[in-house]
Amino acid sequence: MTMEPVAVSTGSFTRMFFLRDRRELGLGSRGLLLAVFGIAVSLAWPVLATGQDTSQAPQWVATWGTSPSTPGSFGEPGTSGIAFENRTLRQIVHTSVGGDSVRVRVSNRHGSVPLEIGAVHIASRREGARIEASSDRALTFGAENSIKIPVGAFVLSDPVALEVEPLADLAISIYFPSDTGTPTSHGTALQTSYISSPGNFAASEQISGAETSQSWFFLTAVEVRPSERTGVVVTLGNSITDGTLSTVDGNSRWPDHLARRLAARGSGAL
Repeated sequence: MTMEPVAVSTGSFTRMFFLRDRRELGLGSRGLLLAVFGIAVSLAWPVLATGQDTSQAPQWVATWGTSPSTPGSFGEPGTSGIAFENRTLRQIVHTSVGGDSVRVRVSNRHGSVPLEIGAVHIASRREGARIEASSDRALTFGAENSIKIPVGAFVLSDPVALEVEPLADLAISIYFPSDTGTPTSHGTALQTSYISSPGNFAASEQISGAETSQSWFFLTAVEVRPSERTGVVVTLGNSITDGTLSTVDGNSRWPDHLARRLAARGSGAL
């Protein structure tokens, strides 16, 4: 399946958008961190911009998100030369709010070639690169398992039913059948990602003998549909907001602490 670089709709919740370059926004390379580790960012942009939606019905919100950048611009050393071909990348994200269905955003914003996706799976993470097999779900794009994302674009997967817990780990596994070229990434993830040996291991319970990275690649948001309407908090900042020098895999960035405090209040988000 190939999608042209224009806004399209392939279902009630599947859309393609373009991301604006940070230079257009007047922000420095380290100044733009849409670190939504939290707390829920709605992607109903026209609604948010106009303030016209007053309904109480639940909407899609981002339980996790991060800003895309060019590899090697900052963050983990050595990412500038990385690419994936016939490999599966299993990435771990920590949720803020829960929901009964989920979808993900995959970006080729800074790519050098069209990005071919062969398979995407999402599941609850047990430990390391191991998932809870009973929770594994295949994600589709316009009802197709594969998709090709043009340079500069990103896509949202079709929604799938999955009980997502707040403040929990999810594993998103993406199989790349062909050379990805320059990957869109977030260098300072402070979260271990797992890179398989050659082959499609997106549905595998465990990826044994995987290489590791402390960056996120191509994945820029995970959205859930909560049981009740949830507010929005976005954190913007520099490396402090990114969690630099905090514990790897510890979810101890200050936005993570804020998410836990909000969850304890039962307010979801301010």
